[in-house]
Amino acid sequence: MLDIATQKTSRYSLFLTLFILFQPLLDLLTTFSLLVLKSSITPGILIRFLVALTSVIYLILMKKNEKNRLFLIYLLSLGVILSLNLLTTYLFKDLYILSEEVKSVAKISYYVIMLLAYITAFKELQLANKLNNYFPKVIIYATILVNLVMIIANLTSTSVSSYMYMKAGQSGWFYAGNELGSLLAIAFPVVLWYTLKKSSQLKKLYFWIPTLLTVYS
Repeated sequence: MLDIATQKTSRYSLFLTLFILFQPLLDLLTTFSLLVLKSSITPGILIRFLVALTSVIYLILMKKNEKNRLFLIYLLSLGVILSLNLLTTYLFKDLYILSEEVKSVAKISYYVIMLLAYITAFKELQLANKLNNYFPKVIIYATILVNLVMIIANLTSTSVSSYMYMKAGQSGWFYAGNELGSLLAIAFPVVLWYTLKKSSQLKKLYFWIPTLLTVYS
């Protein structure tokens, strides 16, 4: 039987997998906050920051149970390096804006923390034979949501331009076109694999819809 700490981290592993599904919604909130409310502090930033903090606790609990200190040493080293970076920029940078520097450090640390958390979560779910039940589906549903937003924004002529000057391209109701294109490119192999897996019969050709929508986007 699992102990209490392991049960909590198991639920958190599942939460992290489902959290992928909510990324497009957070990005929509970010666009709304930036373009409509004119606020640089967005709900997406706050929610992701809280999840990152919780993920640090998750990593500490998991690696303590596994008696594996490598991730913890890496996180501690990252904290020291980023702290030294803040100190260095304070001492030598001509234009030092604390809020901007902290925001930059938060962005860097967020991706590293979440990468370590997802490696741990996927490993845990894989050992429990649960990863294949959730991971492909959340990628599919998140991609479908992005595609629907792209189509609705295009049909209503409310899409955000990917570039400010001259160049063509739209990013739906998402603020960052380059990042959106990268995410769709990364998700596309998973979507195509799922389509090929599920559409072996003519009556299941509707499984090609997510793939076609992703190509359109």
